[in-house]
Amino acid sequence: MVSQLSVDVEHSDIILLGEAGQEALAYVGGKAANLGELVRAGFRVPRGFTITTHAYAKAAGAAKIDSLIDALANTPVSDTPRLTSIASDIRSRITSTPLDNRLSAAIVEAYQSLGDNLSVAVRSSATAEDLASASFAGQQDTFLDICGGEVLVDAIRRCWASLWNDRAVLYRATACIDQREVRLAVVVQTMVHAATAGVLFTANPLTGCRRQAVVEVSPGLGEAVVSGSANPDQFVIDTALGTIVSEHHGERANPANGACLSLEQVKDLVRIGDSVEAHFGTPQDIEFAFDPNGQLQLLQSRPITTLFPLPDGASADDLRVYMSATADEGLLRPITPMGLQAFRILTGAWADFLFGAGPRDRTAGPAAVVEAGMRTYYDVTPIVRSALARRLGRKFASMFDAHTAALFRALDADLRLAPRGGTLTVLRLFVVPIVRTGLLPHLASSALSPARVRRTNRAMIDVIFAESEAKASDSSTDLLDRVEALLWNGGRALPRAAFFEPIAGAMVQGLAEFLLRGRATADEIQTAMKGLPGSTTVALTLDLWNLAVAIRQDHEIVKLFLESTPEALANMHREKNLPHLLQEELSRYLGAHGHHATAEVDLGLPRWSEDPSFLFNALANYLRVPPGGFTPDLARKRAVADGESMAAELSKRGGALRRVVVGWLLSRARTLLGLREQWKDDLAKIWARSRILLLSVGEALTTARRLESAEDIFFLSIPEARDALQSSCQNLQTLVHARRETYRTELRRRHVPAVLLSDGTEPQVDVELVNDGNSSAALIGNPASSGKARGRARVLLDPSGARLENGEILVAPSTDPGWTPLFMTAGGLVMQKGGAMSHGAVIAREYGLPAVVGVADALDRIHNGDLIEVDGNRGRVTLIHEAIEQKVGLGSEWPNSTLDVIVP
Repeated sequence: MVSQLSVDVEHSDIILLGEAGQEALAYVGGKAANLGELVRAGFRVPRGFTITTHAYAKAAGAAKIDSLIDALANTPVSDTPRLTSIASDIRSRITSTPLDNRLSAAIVEAYQSLGDNLSVAVRSSATAEDLASASFAGQQDTFLDICGGEVLVDAIRRCWASLWNDRAVLYRATACIDQREVRLAVVVQTMVHAATAGVLFTANPLTGCRRQAVVEVSPGLGEAVVSGSANPDQFVIDTALGTIVSEHHGERANPANGACLSLEQVKDLVRIGDSVEAHFGTPQDIEFAFDPNGQLQLLQSRPITTLFPLPDGASADDLRVYMSATADEGLLRPITPMGLQAFRILTGAWADFLFGAGPRDRTAGPAAVVEAGMRTYYDVTPIVRSALARRLGRKFASMFDAHTAALFRALDADLRLAPRGGTLTVLRLFVVPIVRTGLLPHLASSALSPARVRRTNRAMIDVIFAESEAKASDSSTDLLDRVEALLWNGGRALPRAAFFEPIAGAMVQGLAEFLLRGRATADEIQTAMKGLPGSTTVALTLDLWNLAVAIRQDHEIVKLFLESTPEALANMHREKNLPHLLQEELSRYLGAHGHHATAEVDLGLPRWSEDPSFLFNALANYLRVPPGGFTPDLARKRAVADGESMAAELSKRGGALRRVVVGWLLSRARTLLGLREQWKDDLAKIWARSRILLLSVGEALTTARRLESAEDIFFLSIPEARDALQSSCQNLQTLVHARRETYRTELRRRHVPAVLLSDGTEPQVDVELVNDGNSSAALIGNPASSGKARGRARVLLDPSGARLENGEILVAPSTDPGWTPLFMTAGGLVMQKGGAMSHGAVIAREYGLPAVVGVADALDRIHNGDLIEVDGNRGRVTLIHEAIEQKVGLGSEWPNSTLDVIVP
């Protein structure tokens, strides 16, 4: 009998629901573990039992599927036909292999103990299912109204086989879940012949709001709601007030009272949902049913995995507004813990320099810097609460990301965020930095004598880097001190050394525009600012282009590119086994630019000097550009010529004095604005130096067996690393493994809010779509760089491994310096985020690349291979022809068979 079954879950084939919870996840799977928790907590759950992964392992062994699973795990995610073919073979073997007689008899006995000829539901419970990181909802099969022992055994076999159905296999492959690591338990429960059933979300899954619950319910079984085959009743409830926010009646509503549930039943259901959420500690997606007697039964509970995490301490009662610190720079991916640590120190240094209000604990950072989903956000509530600051903030935000500015405008309608005055406080926020930093004298000096100011600033940065040099006598603790000092002192120096000169340039340009009112168009002013001198990011890409020009004459090197992957070439470089010319030229390039990286704002990621694979991929792109045509270096020269020519033309308009003044202003603006990318170069150097020092600490902790590898140091904070150096009792690997798992989970997240409220709500704005009269939908954004370009779209979420053919239109979320080698072969640029002063817009103008930025939904509307036209003058992206090719999104791999290098 079931009551006599062993509760040694690891070695049991069958256990009762409630005999195991989260601690037995590996043996009962996510669904059974969660149901077990509900039973233990006293919630009403249909009786039943679980057939464990131990039993599944026996059945899988008998079916001899190990070799097929290995083949599945080694098949690329792009090879869908092979994946589905292998999966079909696995399913066939499982369903055709008879169960062990003892196991079959035990299942029948457990079933009969529930009652005579009861109908039961048979549901999957995978080890990678119903977890906080991924729900895997609906990936395996469910079988309802199963009656009879033999029929049940067959249903269990089919349920096991569904672990390998096409959708589950492809889902795991796409999510990078190892196919060899998944196991399946099966839950068998008495059927609830429901009068009404449905789903309760204890937080609003559409808006993210944690203080709203959503109930969807219809008559009969809940499968109609879950599968989407019925249009259910829907209730949205304010959980704090217990009031109905909205109510919608579905197609199967009760004609007598207009709804499947009474309002009291809905409120009772929500109260129970609150208790379930409190038990699990996270918002839940709960399947429920009311039996004919009106008794509520909970059929399933799992985390709502689509909700974006909230910062620690976030509350709906004290509503706060958070703005992403990195989304406008193209960094949507999570940041390693040490990368977050570095950002906290850096922003604390900025606060100290600008306001004299640095944090007491430098490693903790300012209170206004919070973290959510391993990403950094600013608490901008004080700005939103002030009418004056709100207006100024929107104007400032629009220069860097128009979409974020629109989100702030949307907050105007939220009465909870109504301005509360604070004008004097806001004015102090502007006045204090101006006085403390000597901003006005510094701007005047930058405008009048930029060369002298630049020498002074560079000398200051050089001193900070000299002080961070490690000495032979340094202990690991000393190295951590140097990292902290470098981040703090570098953070204090950056505003003066890199921000003030471009600010002076913007002011000088503004004066020129004022004097040219009625005498020059906005396009002419923009053209005059093309091809600015002194851009470190332009130098980064032009130097790489010149490297490609140097090596393309060497047939041995070209042949090597044809036969090798970027990763193989990177290994050859590290081992100094590349052909002499390539080894020498690349080493020279890395000496100047090796401190950069893709997603370089995270110092936890390798720099190009450590892993130059991305550069080899970019060089392959450059080698495809036909010689003798319009090459990137010529594009740069044309941009410089256009800018200088237009500046000279504009300086001739007006009277004699006006001409002299305008000419000087435009010349000085070009000199100063060319330095606006300098701070990113300096910051990249700070990150790179910090990495070197931290890796030495990581090696020491690895030698002491506190870490498994030196790279693990980037999943700690500086205080944690200090403690580990001083204590031999630190269990760091458990902490590192947990954080790496969270990091991998966050890497799979495709949507990151630019603005987030502390109740979980993500403000929304409508996307403006227009029709240009030719039946071609035009996406509206902000003009960022003049000109028109037409070409095939290349949609990329990450530059790593990206292949961009000459003339393709780069479509990206946003960009940082790590993206810019791709600009050299792009025909145009479209960014989903960004404004006129964002990185991508600035660099596009430097290359004379037509660009439109701040194009909401660009990544959803534009697909790989679509023929599109970019109008950088009007801020339009027109879809000329949609591609048949499926959208790829991530950077494509470099397939050797299609690398068509141009041989001179």
